[in-house]
Amino acid sequence: MIALLPQAFQWAREANPVQPLTSGVCCVDTSPDGANLDELRQIQLRESDIVTFHNYSWPEYFKRQVAWLKKYNRPVICTEYMARSCGQHV
Repeated sequence: MIALLPQAFQWAREANPVQPLTSGVCCVDTSPDGANLDELRQIQLRESDIVTFHNYSWPEYFKRQVAWLKKYNRPVICTEYMARSCGQHV
C-alpha cells in the first residue's frame, strides 16, 4: 500500500482530473509537529488536494482533529463521523 499510494496519485494526476484528489485519513496524530504519523498517513496528507478524514471519537477530539488538519492549508472534509459511545454502554 505504501509503495502504491504515491503511484496512484501520480497516475491520477497524469489523467488531468477535474476533481480534487484525496485519500481519506483515519486516526491521525494531533501532535503539533505530526511526529507520530506513520508513513501511510504522511503520504495521504502530502498528496491529497483536499484533506478528508474519518472520526469515531468524542466531539472534543473531533474539534482538535479538525484544527490540527487545517494546518495543511487545504479544505478539510469529514467523510465519516459516528458519535459512538467510545466504549461506554448506552
